[in-house]
Amino acid sequence: MKKTGGGDSANMEALSTQPSSQTSAAPNGTPAARHYPLNLPDAPFHRYEHRMTARDIMVHRIMTDYMNPIRVKPSTYDSAVVHPAAFSPISYQDKELGTDLRCLQKMLFTSYGDAPPPRASPMTAVLPHPHAACCGMRPQVTIVEGPRNRPPLLRDQILDLVRQHYLEADNAILRAWISHLGPVPTPSNGPR
Repeated sequence: MKKTGGGDSANMEALSTQPSSQTSAAPNGTPAARHYPLNLPDAPFHRYEHRMTARDIMVHRIMTDYMNPIRVKPSTYDSAVVHPAAFSPISYQDKELGTDLRCLQKMLFTSYGDAPPPRASPMTAVLPHPHAACCGMRPQVTIVEGPRNRPPLLRDQILDLVRQHYLEADNAILRAWISHLGPVPTPSNGPR
């Protein structure tokens, strides 16, 4: 390419008129990036990983209100956790946000069941289903961390759920391991 005396704008015009090696034309004549063929008409859509999931949308709604509390009073997040699976202080003020929190907690595969309780946390364990132990299921134990000399707050529990979500969603090895294990088995009938 020959440089003209017009400066940067002339160089940009010259670059824009040259054909790019980074793009190719799709069969319908529209330009398409070679490294991302999903916009081609005959591309196999099922072979690619799509990152936006229902959990991502729930985490976005939860963190939007957490960072800028509009749907729930800000003081609600500073209330002590009485029962970590309840989220009832939030559900009383906004049912949709409470439902998002409960669903996110049930959709997570990982738990901190094998970790020792933190030295600063006075409460450590919760069974999500009262008959989990008698049905042969491993009970899910949730450990909520909190600074020393204070009980864990609702905001600590929410941040813990969001951390678990991003650990499961962003770590490629952990995602492969979780997909290999499959969903957690649940009992089909009640206690025996």
